[in-house]
Amino acid sequence: MGNTFDRKLLGPIGLLTGIGVLVPAGLAGAASTTQSLGFTVSSTPAEVNNPAGPTSANDPQSTTVTFNQFDPALGTLTEVDIDLNSTLSGLVSVNASTRNENEPSSGGTNSWNASFSLTMPGVSQSFFESDSVSCTGTFNCTPPGNKSPSFTETYSTTFSAGSIPAGYMGTGTFDAVFDLDLSLSLLNQGDSLSSATGGGSATWDPPAFDGLVVTFKFTPTPTVPEPGTLALLGMGALGGLGFARRRSKDRA
Repeated sequence: MGNTFDRKLLGPIGLLTGIGVLVPAGLAGAASTTQSLGFTVSSTPAEVNNPAGPTSANDPQSTTVTFNQFDPALGTLTEVDIDLNSTLSGLVSVNASTRNENEPSSGGTNSWNASFSLTMPGVSQSFFESDSVSCTGTFNCTPPGNKSPSFTETYSTTFSAGSIPAGYMGTGTFDAVFDLDLSLSLLNQGDSLSSATGGGSATWDPPAFDGLVVTFKFTPTPTVPEPGTLALLGMGALGGLGFARRRSKDRA
């Protein structure tokens, strides 16, 4: 009896095994797709000259990078991850001099203030960095004051299912806008006949192989078997049933 049961069961087991091989898995697990784009924003205010009092100058600049939206045909979007890794680097300088060598001293301080931001769907993030350089001396500053500011900027955020901004889904594109505004403020610190001048620049740029990264995490749409696969599946089912019936008659 035990052997007869095993043999009768063999047909359906073989059939079910065949079905498991023929039916596509449907990509049931999670998947992700990543886009990474670089950018460069540079700001260079005009040189400031302060013979009598505080002066300032600024230079707002902007650039835009464009990403592809997540195509709903790929599946159900469950998460959007945004990661920014960038470097703000610049140069600030100041020099000062008196009108003639009989004046007692000259001096000045140039303040370097950078404000910059990232704007994209659901994101409005601002950053601020500052530095300064001074120069003092008799008659003139030798050498002038110089400095090269450098800052690493990182930012990350995640949008989960139910809170993902509409701009990320579709068959079009969305923009990420980078702004940078460098302001220079020059203060004359010498005597009344002293004159200070200063300049500066700033560049907001990703380090090598990095920048703004957008990652879409989603549950893929299940794959529907093609007609040829369904026909093969039906033939396998009929063959399995026929095999089981023959086995049953042989044992009778």
